[in-house]
Amino acid sequence: QSKSAIQGVDTYLAFPENRLARAAMMRLSTTRGMPSLSSSTTTLYGPSGVGKSHLAKWTIKNLVHQRAKIRFVNASSRTIGELLRQADGRQRLAELLEEFQSLDIVVCEELDWLETNPEVQAPFVMLIEALEEASTQVLMTAIKPVGQIRGLDQRIVSRCHGGLCVAMTTPG
Repeated sequence: QSKSAIQGVDTYLAFPENRLARAAMMRLSTTRGMPSLSSSTTTLYGPSGVGKSHLAKWTIKNLVHQRAKIRFVNASSRTIGELLRQADGRQRLAELLEEFQSLDIVVCEELDWLETNPEVQAPFVMLIEALEEASTQVLMTAIKPVGQIRGLDQRIVSRCHGGLCVAMTTPG
């Protein structure tokens, strides 16, 4: 999505229950190849309505403000999965992965969608591996912890667990 996806986000209120999630977003960086980061993957999970998407958009908006030329995509796993499926069908998956590798940050919302779409998981693993290779920061959101998403490829679970996984709860 373009920068219009983040235009309506003005502020993010960090309630005590979600301070850790906000701090995790500060970890995202547009600097490629930062050796201090063991993984470029951050996963936010929690029930619908706790602000995962809002926090992701607020973070991207702040990064765009700091560095106007940031290259990012903010899309659902369904949208990304469909792109991967189409590219794979046209034998252009390698080209699509290269396009993603040119980005600074990839936000993939609703990782839970992969639970009912196992045919997209192998190309999704390839995408995550390509992004890690390029030191592209990856932010994923899910309703439940990735280890509890039934049928999720263990390589995806491993990549998420190798990064930073943060639970978000309903503010009190």
